[in-house]
Amino acid sequence: MACEEPVVDVSLVTRAGEARVYEVLDDDGERLRVLEVGGVVQSASWPGDRYCELALAYTRLFDAAFLSPAPVRRALALGGGGCSWPKHAVATRPDVRVDVVDNDGAVLDVARDLFGVDRLLAEPGVAGRLRLVEADAVSFLEGCAPASYDAIVADCFAGAEPDAALAGERAARLARTVLAPHGTYLANVVSALEGRRSRRLRDQVAALRAAFAHVRVVPLSPGRPRLVDNAVVVASDDALEVQGALPEGWPGA
Repeated sequence: MACEEPVVDVSLVTRAGEARVYEVLDDDGERLRVLEVGGVVQSASWPGDRYCELALAYTRLFDAAFLSPAPVRRALALGGGGCSWPKHAVATRPDVRVDVVDNDGAVLDVARDLFGVDRLLAEPGVAGRLRLVEADAVSFLEGCAPASYDAIVADCFAGAEPDAALAGERAARLARTVLAPHGTYLANVVSALEGRRSRRLRDQVAALRAAFAHVRVVPLSPGRPRLVDNAVVVASDDALEVQGALPEGWPGA
């Protein structure tokens, strides 16, 4: 029987400004719980028994972390939101541990209380495999020992604004050091593929190419290259076959 939860509509203040957790109906008429910060949707999750499923299409692309030729046991998520992918990874892969880093304690509290993190931690076999840390993403990387993680997923935004420091070449090199051999780094970038609104994606690709041997871009809207949309950048020293990725040379010399 499905687990029924009361309808939620909560306002709060975060480091990035006003935020709201509310519910809408998805295309199938099911309740979908949404975290909106600064007027921008940051996370979405179904309440009830589907709370560990991935509701937003771009978050499903993060499972490319598991394409590595080496087992992924230790993952780091930079940017918490509602902890959509960390919950999914821990719930579906019993050998995986995920550390979630977010610089906003209010957002982490929302993840625990309204997006099912505490519920998941109470499940058998989960305790100790999902850890939430309040910290700055780059500062956290600086404090990590080499080869601490097998995969890093970066999804750091303050409302519509990405974490500029995390998108730079220095952070890319830090991430490469923190990753174990065969480790994979994935970054969510909201950008066009072409034109003046493609700079964020091009800059992220260039930064990661300075640190990793192979960089692939997986756009959500490949047929609309001037549309600003999510794209996941996958960086590794292994030549991974990533479904839906643009040719590895994109965007060219």
